[in-house]
Amino acid sequence: MALALKKRNDRKDQVLDEFYELKRETEKYRFKEIQAAVFVQRMFRRYRFLIRFRRMKKAAVDIQRSVRGHKGRTQFTDVLEAVEKQRRIEYFNTQAAIIQKFYRGYYSRKYKHDFYARKNYLGYIEQKNDEIRAQLAGHFEDQKYTREKKQEAMARSEFAELTTKLHHLSSTAAIPGVYNSPYQLEGTKPQAFNIDIETHLKSAFKANYQWKPPTRKEIDYYKKTLPKSLNATSS
Repeated sequence: MALALKKRNDRKDQVLDEFYELKRETEKYRFKEIQAAVFVQRMFRRYRFLIRFRRMKKAAVDIQRSVRGHKGRTQFTDVLEAVEKQRRIEYFNTQAAIIQKFYRGYYSRKYKHDFYARKNYLGYIEQKNDEIRAQLAGHFEDQKYTREKKQEAMARSEFAELTTKLHHLSSTAAIPGVYNSPYQLEGTKPQAFNIDIETHLKSAFKANYQWKPPTRKEIDYYKKTLPKSLNATSS
């Protein structure tokens, strides 16, 4: 019993010595271990904060990406609707212009420029044109006939005046005239106004010739101018 108690006390002392030895050893490295624990805690907190920050950053990026995508899709939808609306407006404006064009054409043809009315009007104008052209043609023919008659009358007057001075060229009973050559064939004699010039000369001479007896003064003048032998014979 005493031996066991002794062993127990020795073991107790040994345990206490080991405890204090370990405590001294622990105190020797306590500050270093505290720094290591603080470093470990700091690194763990840093790692945990970094993980959280990365998660928050990724969440923020996802939210921003989703918001930008939603905003972009909304803007694209608005632009697409605006373009489609403008396209529909242009289409309807074009169709309205075509309808207005056809209606204006129909209204103009029916109430302002009727095709059949214009056709009748053009027919009336053509008829009046033919009538006026016929009248003008008749007037032209009348003027032409009057002018020809006037020219013919002037030519006849000039010719008649000329033939009154050419009676010496007409034929006599003994000598044929200049315009009545015996060597000319029948139908080849010179003519004026479809009448032989010879006939004109004779007609003009007969129409204008008036014999007047000589006066006493003319007789005396001729007697003076005649030779003496002829004066003796006449006396």
